[in-house]
Amino acid sequence: MKEQYAEPNDTKKTRIENRRVSKEALELKTIQQHKQQNGIDKSIELKDILVLCTAEKINIIKLFGFLKERSAYTDIHIYFRECIHILLNQPTGKGDIFIFRYGVVVFWGIQEEARDKLLAHQQFFEEMSYNKELVEREDFRYGIVLEGASIINDVIYLDNESVYNKMIISNALAQSTKLDVFERHAERTIESIRGLPDEIVAKGFTTRKREEVIKLIGVLHKLKFNLNLSTNILDTPEILWYYPNYTSLYESFKLYLELKSRTEIVNQKCDVIHEILTLLSTHINTVSGERLEKIIIILITLEIGIGLVSMYFNWK
Repeated sequence: MKEQYAEPNDTKKTRIENRRVSKEALELKTIQQHKQQNGIDKSIELKDILVLCTAEKINIIKLFGFLKERSAYTDIHIYFRECIHILLNQPTGKGDIFIFRYGVVVFWGIQEEARDKLLAHQQFFEEMSYNKELVEREDFRYGIVLEGASIINDVIYLDNESVYNKMIISNALAQSTKLDVFERHAERTIESIRGLPDEIVAKGFTTRKREEVIKLIGVLHKLKFNLNLSTNILDTPEILWYYPNYTSLYESFKLYLELKSRTEIVNQKCDVIHEILTLLSTHINTVSGERLEKIIIILITLEIGIGLVSMYFNWK
């Protein structure tokens, strides 16, 4: 049974549907560490890949130390201080888990019970954990073929079980799922200001308070900061600096998941929202300034009037 996480918005649903109706497979250039043994083509044996973004960040250094002391996670390694890999033995066979410090975990062929157990441990090392209904998820499947690694309709066909191939792919899947979070934040911000331009056109003013607008501008700046600077979701994975021969595989998944274009769209949306909020803030400041000028004029008029009355009585 599928866990109930965040319901995909219309944009995400459309993107997933478009991926899954593709007629052509995207070839993948994998790197073979060990020669694939001859035998039956296992491509029909498809396993699940589940990607979850559960928090803003995960302290993977402390999480690694904690998991390493647990008997269930004997084959565990940390790579470049940004990714934990666990090779897990299960009754149904081995599975892989990749945990990234920007709050994403990727399960390859891991049973639900083992997933829940890992997530229960992980939550104690998360920073700003998301409520379950806000957790973004992506679902893929994968299988092993004798040759011709490719991806089509969200099914990944690999020609070997190399952990590095899976790690590179997991990097791209994790970045895409984290990007879902930023896309959702941008959509919510748009919804919160959607009626503002029409309100100003119709009434000539807005009922929004200056503090509310400033808060929205702050939320917007935080979104752009986290997207472009704070997290490393847009950075080239550290592993590629040491193993550049995996670059082609990573770039293929960036293309398939539309990471570059989606990031540009989020930034463009943020820029448009910022322009609207800046104009609104200027408008509110102008209105406030005019109101203050009127109050000052009234006070000066009252002071002059009181002065004249006082002079009149003193003259009498």
